[in-house]
Amino acid sequence: MNNAHSVIVPNVQRGKRVGMQGSVLVLKMLVVDDNPISQKLTEGMLRHLGFDVDVVPSGAHALEAIQRQNYALVFMDCQMPLLDGFETTKKLRSLGDGVLRDLPIIAMTANGSDDDLERCRRAGMSDCLSKPINFVVLGEKIKACLAKV
Repeated sequence: MNNAHSVIVPNVQRGKRVGMQGSVLVLKMLVVDDNPISQKLTEGMLRHLGFDVDVVPSGAHALEAIQRQNYALVFMDCQMPLLDGFETTKKLRSLGDGVLRDLPIIAMTANGSDDDLERCRRAGMSDCLSKPINFVVLGEKIKACLAKV
């Protein structure tokens, strides 16, 4: 994926989950992860792809951020203390807003097994990404999720 925006931007509903920066359309992503190293790595890869990124350390912070800001996509760590990614996603989906129900959420998990993928889908997540995150796979997952929007 050489130029993420040339492929991804046309598939996004303009005005709902995007921001303008000068004359360039910029997609905003949210990374939800309690591990500072994972936060930095994921944020760095997304910024390298040209996205604007917010990072929060917990499910509770994610629920607050999502209600304040429109995001094109959320990357949700599954294993976090207090409110894990599965419960955070369920709470988000239950908020009732059509935009929030359809917001793409990609789970980030260390396991990546078929059981994990099924648990992610049952929680309402759009897809699953295994850690450590592969840059090429990350781009493919973003493209696939945003194409459905």
